[in-house]
Amino acid sequence: MKNKFQKFLFILAIVGMNIPAFSQQAAQISIVDPGQLYSTFEFSAVDQQTVVATVGAEKYNEINNAIHESQWPSGLATLDKRTQNRELIRKFSVTVIMALDDKSIVEIAPGNNSSMPAELRSDKPFYFLIGTEGLGNAGGNAEAVENSDENYFDDFFPQAAIVDPGQIMSSYQFEESEIQDIVEQIGEDGYAYINENCRENVWPAGIATLSKRLNAADQIKQYNAYLVAQSGDFSILEITPEENSQMGPEFIPQNTFYFVIKTKGIEILDY
Repeated sequence: MKNKFQKFLFILAIVGMNIPAFSQQAAQISIVDPGQLYSTFEFSAVDQQTVVATVGAEKYNEINNAIHESQWPSGLATLDKRTQNRELIRKFSVTVIMALDDKSIVEIAPGNNSSMPAELRSDKPFYFLIGTEGLGNAGGNAEAVENSDENYFDDFFPQAAIVDPGQIMSSYQFEESEIQDIVEQIGEDGYAYINENCRENVWPAGIATLSKRLNAADQIKQYNAYLVAQSGDFSILEITPEENSQMGPEFIPQNTFYFVIKTKGIEILDY
């Protein structure tokens, strides 16, 4: 998988921050995948002990009181708002507080984000729990992310080719165990966004019915797709407008959408 080793080193670097990470030594980075946010996370007793041991009881209380969407600015307070503001969320300058398993707690401080729109600003710090793979661009800021020539998916998700479009499932309903798998990989918001955008009613017109997909098998194989999650024998592919401008008018996505596809129907291109 592309950049898997670099991703491993990045996670190790964050996990190693067991100093009081809210000090001046903390790493400032950017959010590259807003779908990895956990918007309604509740600390377990074990999590609480871990956080308190790392940052102290006072800081834990501050984090715990401001890590839920109900405490976030209005532009982040619902999934619909976060979906509308995905590009702006990537422009936040965030500070890593600490790692928690494969997730990280990050702080969004007012002083570092004064240029954000009013609905995304707060007069006091608030916090995100986010899958660590959703962070990147160490030392970056909004300008650095905005001016980057790299597609952020390239750093975290491998590119995949669709070799058998007949394996696409157009009306798949996730089971509870599968939902848990997906949330663990890409966060609550990531799952919710995929669940809203993985069925034929939101796909481009040229693939919006079975008969059209049967006639468009060759075109479907031409999509540039990225593997974002797997569970059991199926994979979830992301298809973005930016990566698929080469497609014909009926196949160009207006918004990012997803295929749930049997894994045997794809080939991973990045290793």
